Amino acid sequence: MNITVQTPSQPTTQSSDDLYDQGTSELTSFEELMLHAMEDTYGTTTSHPYGGSGPQVQLAQTVSLPSSSHNFVARASGVTSDISSRLARTARLDNAATVPAANHRCTTESNLPMHLYRDFKLSFTFERYTYCFQCCLPQSRHGNGEEPACHAGFSYRTGEKCPFAGFIFKAVFCMWHNEVFRNLMIKELGEGAPLDIYDNFLRWIVLDSPDPGRYHNLVEVFLWLCSAVEKVKPKFFN
Repeated sequence: MNITVQTPSQPTTQSSDDLYDQGTSELTSFEELMLHAMEDTYGTTTSHPYGGSGPQVQLAQTVSLPSSSHNFVARASGVTSDISSRLARTARLDNAATVPAANHRCTTESNLPMHLYRDFKLSFTFERYTYCFQCCLPQSRHGNGEEPACHAGFSYRTGEKCPFAGFIFKAVFCMWHNEVFRNLMIKELGEGAPLDIYDNFLRWIVLDSPDPGRYHNLVEVFLWLCSAVEKVKPKFFN
C-alpha cells in the first residue's frame, strides 16, 4: 500500500522579519493585550531582534507552530531584548555617576567656548517622566526600573537641585570640542551624519535614539565617552 503525504504549500524556512511582520489579527485577544501592555510601558520595537539577511533555520516539515505563536514570540522577543539593553545601560550610568566628584572632570583643552554652553543646555526638552530635566538620567516611567539607583532618591520638589545636575550635558559638550574625541564619536556613532559641524551636532544630540533598546542621543554619547575613557583607564569608574 502506498501512502501519499501532502507536502505543505508554505516554505519550510522563514526569516524573523517574515514572522515579525505577520498581521496581529492572528493573535489571541490575551496575547494582543499582553503585547500592547509591554509596548506601552517600554516602547514599541522598531527593529527586529535578528536581521532578515541572517542565517535561516531549516524546520522539519512534520513540526509547525501556529502563525499566531510565531508572531507573539517575535514581538515579545524584540521587546524583551530592548528592555534588557536599556537596563544594562542603566547599570552603566549608575556606575559612572557614582564615581567620586574628583574624577568628573573634562579631559579636553581649557579654551572651551563656554559662552555656547547655556544655549546648548537649553536646547534639550524631554517628555515628562522620561529623563531628569536637570541631568538627563532616565526615570522609571511606569515602574520600568530604568532610573539609576543613585538617582532614585531625588524627589523633584520645587527648589531641589539634582545632585548630578549638568554633569552629562557638560561632559558631552566638552567632548565634542575635543577634536580627537569628536572624530572618534562621529566614526562610531554618527552613522555617516556630518556631526563635525556644530549646528548639525546640536540638531542630532537633542533627539531620542530611534533604536528602542537605547536611550536619548545625549545619554548614548555619554555612555560611549565613558567606554572610551575606560579603554585608556580601565579602573576609572571602579
